[in-house]
Amino acid sequence: GDGGILLQALSDESSIVRFAAARRLADQGDKRAEPVLREVLDKGGRDALVAFGLLRKLGVSVDGQKALAESLGPAEPPKNAEENEQRLAQIEALGHVPTDVALPVLRQASRDAQPDIRRAAIDALADQYRTGRSSEVLATLRRMLNDSDPGVRARAAAAIASLSRDGA
Repeated sequence: GDGGILLQALSDESSIVRFAAARRLADQGDKRAEPVLREVLDKGGRDALVAFGLLRKLGVSVDGQKALAESLGPAEPPKNAEENEQRLAQIEALGHVPTDVALPVLRQASRDAQPDIRRAAIDALADQYRTGRSSEVLATLRRMLNDSDPGVRARAAAAIASLSRDGA
């Protein structure tokens, strides 16, 4: 948590170290994390979604739809297990992206043909609701109580019950 160490880490050779430092600084509201976060955003992928959320938290203007489109890639179904894992990680990361940007993608994921994608969407939706208490997010979760897959229905019910217990 030492600010001096975090600032030094922003110029580390390792992109992982730079990103970790930028995340900590952004969480503290320090705009000096912006260049590293933009670098991560430009690379795309799951970390780009996190970087996007942190840039928005810092009040930096970024094109959210462009960031999502570039990070999520084509809308076609994954061709192998690796692509599916990457897609799952990207859906999970949407729990940390501003709701106005993430919700359209999470709605689409909540209707995906693959139950594991729909389950990942439930977790991201629950994270979104904890952050912003959006009635639209809760409505999407409630709709998933009628999913064709019993595992998805059970996970949606558990998420809603957990949100109720948490006072949400």
